[in-house]
Amino acid sequence: MASVSSKDLTQETTEDSDDDDTEQAPIKEIHELLKKEEIHLIREKGSIEANLLYCEMCYPTMVGNQRWKIHHVNRMLKKLVTEADEALAAVILENNFQEWDNLARGMEVDKENRLTKYTYGGNLPGGTKKGWSLEGKQRFNEMFDAIDRLRRDRNHGDKLEKDLNRMWKEKGMGNKRKRSQVEGDDVEAEMRRKLDEESYAPRFSAF
Repeated sequence: MASVSSKDLTQETTEDSDDDDTEQAPIKEIHELLKKEEIHLIREKGSIEANLLYCEMCYPTMVGNQRWKIHHVNRMLKKLVTEADEALAAVILENNFQEWDNLARGMEVDKENRLTKYTYGGNLPGGTKKGWSLEGKQRFNEMFDAIDRLRRDRNHGDKLEKDLNRMWKEKGMGNKRKRSQVEGDDVEAEMRRKLDEESYAPRFSAF
């Protein structure tokens, strides 16, 4: 999950937010769902914009960046990401959220007293092994079941995924238009430069 960082999750939530009456930004929606321990329900509780950002943050690394880049626009999400992938992304985020949130707020993390929710690190007393706790494994199973239910639901499954495909296509078309405009501007500028050169009458033969 290298594609998800504390900066991704909290960069906007740490800024001054006097405009609380305005529409909530997608990153803030994700932040709130993590605080409520409902990130695995983002299909149901998050906006389409929050779902789009969440997918772009979490899934490319899980399915492979190249595979994601090639297929995510035209292929349904369920054809790229399994229920287990979705549950793993959610439980990892929930596990690390407190530490990442503190780091984003400029606080230091005590390596001897980690704030991860479901994993152990380092040599702990009592012979506790590194890795996922039983609670973490049970949480993964709970998330898996909830995600499976949502993926089967028409609104939170196929409809949501088709809306995501549509938005990714629109984003791609917008990017192409921007590139075309820039390229067109470059061509026009080059043509003007050549015309200026051809119409320029030097005052001295040395030119």
